[in-house]
Amino acid sequence: MKISIVVRNCIYIILVGLFISSFFLRSFLPEKMVQDSVKLLKMINENSSGIDSFSRSAQTINFLSFGYVNIFILILGLLYLFLLSRHFVYTKHFFVFLLFLAPNLILNLLIPGKELLVVLISVLVVFCVKYIKNKYLPLLVIIILYLFYGYYIRLYYILILMVFFFIFFLLNLKKTRYKVLLTSFLFFNIALFLPEEIYPMIFAQRDLSNDFAISIGSINRTAFNNLYLPTNFIEAIINYIYISSIIFFPNIYFYSIKEIFLTIINYYIIKYLLMIRTIKTTYKTNILYSLFYSHLFVLIIFEPDLGSYLRHITSCSLYLVAYMYLLKTDFEKNAKKK
Repeated sequence: MKISIVVRNCIYIILVGLFISSFFLRSFLPEKMVQDSVKLLKMINENSSGIDSFSRSAQTINFLSFGYVNIFILILGLLYLFLLSRHFVYTKHFFVFLLFLAPNLILNLLIPGKELLVVLISVLVVFCVKYIKNKYLPLLVIIILYLFYGYYIRLYYILILMVFFFIFFLLNLKKTRYKVLLTSFLFFNIALFLPEEIYPMIFAQRDLSNDFAISIGSINRTAFNNLYLPTNFIEAIINYIYISSIIFFPNIYFYSIKEIFLTIINYYIIKYLLMIRTIKTTYKTNILYSLFYSHLFVLIIFEPDLGSYLRHITSCSLYLVAYMYLLKTDFEKNAKKK
């Protein structure tokens, strides 16, 4: 069942009220949750000139906000909630809508952090996909934003961009045999030509991050290391599957209500990953699908703990919500044609 525009506007007003009210409750957030935010704000206030991802994020946020960080966060939150409410059209999506909205607001939007810029990128991209008629402009925006963010702040976002274009191109191939051939060709070339020293270099980031956290006395309950450091393609695939099992089925490895919540989120992520196979999708749907799942596939390589995964995957969840809406409209259009 569809939700009327009047109801959606009311939902937006309610969300805005809750978001603004929550602004004044940030001091009650747990200390562990705001550690990165405190560090980032300190760098902004001191005009940090460092070249690490924290310093570069602080410099970018300071530049974009003209020093008025809280106003910048408030405006970004309002834009995010507006786009979210525009894509909340079907009642069947209500539960998923809340599942991704709550952690993203708490972990990424209420307090300044590195993911604030990822939310900004998702807002700009989804705005282009929804309101710009030129089919190539969203792709141009994606290239510019991801190349800048990857080059200047987080290098692995260039890898996300590469995976995005591969998935997007794959989705636009009409025949299944071409998709199989292209995927096989890619994996064969990676296995054959990627230098063996690259594998441990990439996967070691997770273990290094956890070792550093332990060295400074930061104990994370849901931290996990690699099964081993892979030295070839087969070992990398085995390790990737092992890490995927921890991320997608956390209740097997950790035991708390938080893991149940994360498992429910993962259920919908996997569900909509597979649903696209059964529906003839449009160009814009393919863009959003490719973007969200390119984030997911690359995050699995680097994530050091479940909290980090939740923070990162919800920061780009606007892609998933918009994709769910477009997928449903694609399904209805196909049904009418039949």
